[in-house]
Amino acid sequence: MEIKIVAVDEDAKSLQNIERIGREIENVAEFTAFESPIQALEYITHNPKDVNVVFAEIEMGEMNGIEFVDKVHQVNEDIKAVFLTLSPQYALRAFEVDAIGYLLKPADPRQVQRQLTKAVRFTAPAQKPRIFIRTFGHFDVFVDGVAVRFSSAKAKELLALLVDRRGGVVTMAQAIGTLWENRAYDDSVRSLYRNVLQSLRETLSQAGISEIFINSRNSRSVNTTKFECDYYQLLDGKNRGITSFNGEYLTDYPWGAVTLEAIRQKLEKQ
Repeated sequence: MEIKIVAVDEDAKSLQNIERIGREIENVAEFTAFESPIQALEYITHNPKDVNVVFAEIEMGEMNGIEFVDKVHQVNEDIKAVFLTLSPQYALRAFEVDAIGYLLKPADPRQVQRQLTKAVRFTAPAQKPRIFIRTFGHFDVFVDGVAVRFSSAKAKELLALLVDRRGGVVTMAQAIGTLWENRAYDDSVRSLYRNVLQSLRETLSQAGISEIFINSRNSRSVNTTKFECDYYQLLDGKNRGITSFNGEYLTDYPWGAVTLEAIRQKLEKQ
């Protein structure tokens, strides 16, 4: 895999050294150097998909490297960062902004190659999530990009409720109180719930995704490690989750309004 690098260092001599090394490495397709972090950030902002790795000096006057990398990740969170520094005391801070490593100056070719090898490993194209659950707007479950068809609308709503709880357990009484809020909690509605539960299990089994569902005695939940979800991505602060939010959440289910308000409040605070 060929990678494209942006390096920024106010020390011209250090920058020339890292650029010389970078251009001599076989899998480097482009190497763009800046003495100004502001100019480097402008370049990345206009070319967010054309940069794989940034090398950044930590101690800079216009903007320190930690702040620079944080702003780079706001533009494209997939860009990998390697810090340049004269002191190893900054190593811990480097990893606080998800840097993949740091280089003590003056860097040597072997160190640079080691970091680029790591960057290639981290920037390898991620496989598309096999199971993706959409909550922004209408609720849908996709397997390999194809929407799962539910034979029961209530079974689909039950799964939406479990996804909304983010792995938290939902008892029979809680599920019935949400899905049939105007029904008495009696044998009739409990029997109805069991039928819906069975329909949900059959649908997930037919779609080959039973692993997302956890069925315990009198309680159900979802295994959140088995699928991707736009709502979870937003909560994790991932750009793809934040940018996909369209102001709507589980629009077919009135009970989703509580979570929708929480999402809006979270975004307002950012």
